[in-house]
Amino acid sequence: MNYIGIGGILWLSSGPLWAANSAIATFKADIAYGTCDVTVDNNNIDLGKVQFASLVSGNAYGETNLTLRNCSDVIDANRVAPAITITGEHFGTNDNTLFRSQKSEDSVSKAVGVTVRLKKLNGTEWSSNIADGEPFYLADKGTVINDQTPSVPVRFSLVCAPAAGETVMVCKKPGKIYANVNFTFDYR
Repeated sequence: MNYIGIGGILWLSSGPLWAANSAIATFKADIAYGTCDVTVDNNNIDLGKVQFASLVSGNAYGETNLTLRNCSDVIDANRVAPAITITGEHFGTNDNTLFRSQKSEDSVSKAVGVTVRLKKLNGTEWSSNIADGEPFYLADKGTVINDQTPSVPVRFSLVCAPAAGETVMVCKKPGKIYANVNFTFDYR
């Protein structure tokens, strides 16, 4: 009987020693319907020197392509559609379609930024300006991108978007502007 009592006491008092030699790991996963790797054909769009007239007229833009590769199988393909979602900074503006990085020079008007437009798979028309965090559907539900490596055209436009009560003259300030945009593919 004494032996059992001592064993119980040893077990109770050795608990904290055992706990100090342990660790907890947290596991997290996001289960997706399917996905593809996204690459940008040219990830540096340099418009060079842009004249004020080109900025105001909407003629200051550059284009590249997103390429979708290594696409996985899709769960419930008839219920979802392939989509691209873009995210980025909107430094100095509340317009979530106007991308602008904090790295931009202070001398540049806060009304100047970059908009992004995409085309659907095999599409001919440009989308409207895409908002941060809003999915752009590349095709209808049931469209699966498996062995294909489709390209998605992207247009970056440098625009003047004056706030209410301001004129385009607020955009007539020299300096360098930068915008970093992240593209994410998934099925939704």
